[in-house]
Amino acid sequence: MNDIFFDNFKNVIKKELQKSEIKVRVAVAWINFEIYFDIFRDILERKVKLEVVINSDVLHQRYHEKIKELEKLGMVLKRLKMPGGKQYMHHKFCVIDDSAALVGSYNWTINASNNNFENLLLTPSR
Repeated sequence: MNDIFFDNFKNVIKKELQKSEIKVRVAVAWINFEIYFDIFRDILERKVKLEVVINSDVLHQRYHEKIKELEKLGMVLKRLKMPGGKQYMHHKFCVIDDSAALVGSYNWTINASNNNFENLLLTPSR
């Protein structure tokens, strides 16, 4: 059964990511790497593959050191440059072990949590 969330996103994401065993793939326009650093580090320390796609823009520069540290631990990061320069990744998703998924409008940021009406749908593993 699918679950839909409209708040408490970080805890939902953390709980699901902690279940990962093989690979986590994240495609989210903006991620606050200060908030998710410990969660991502835990994944990598458990030898789970972590692949992340984010928007290629200056907003992620503030997390440069955190990103570099995660990359040293094995995170594969791709910065996506959208055609036209003013377009953004609208639909965000995270696939865990090729079976469970978190999908929706939620950017993994404080701004999205505090200032927007966001949603996050969990499709659990079979």
